[in-house]
Amino acid sequence: MHYVAGTVILIVTCFAIMAAGLLFAFVPVNPTYWIWIFPAMICATIAIDLIVTVVSVFLSTQLPEHQQGLAGGLAHVLMQFSVAFLLGLAKMIQTYTSDQGEAQSYKNCFWLQFGCGVATLITFAGFVRIRRADGSEGDLEGAASQEQLTPVSPEDGTHVKL
Repeated sequence: MHYVAGTVILIVTCFAIMAAGLLFAFVPVNPTYWIWIFPAMICATIAIDLIVTVVSVFLSTQLPEHQQGLAGGLAHVLMQFSVAFLLGLAKMIQTYTSDQGEAQSYKNCFWLQFGCGVATLITFAGFVRIRRADGSEGDLEGAASQEQLTPVSPEDGTHVKL
């Protein structure tokens, strides 16, 4: 996150979520694994990895050092609650559309995934601003690295944190 703003990474995440949903929603009856399933799974993996990393880094840089455990816990609780809620919603869609056939009811769930990706893209692009981590004064990660470079003062016995 030192080279690219967090908002840009979150927008890439949204496109990965939407791509995975579209690939699964349009998958044919007898799909070729390497054309349909593998790319969709790669997109899904990219999406979850990027969003968890950005949220964890963002929360940990916003809280003081003694509350870093709280930041990590908050990031994972938010992720688990959202996964549980959306899986419940997807199961409800699958159950209520089961009269359309099993394959179509699952495809309806992937349309939900695509819709969530679009809604998240609008939210992130319109309202979320996570700047690039540049070590400025408000950036705790940068402050910690600057503290490591502080010279040792033999008079007061302070030591450099490594």
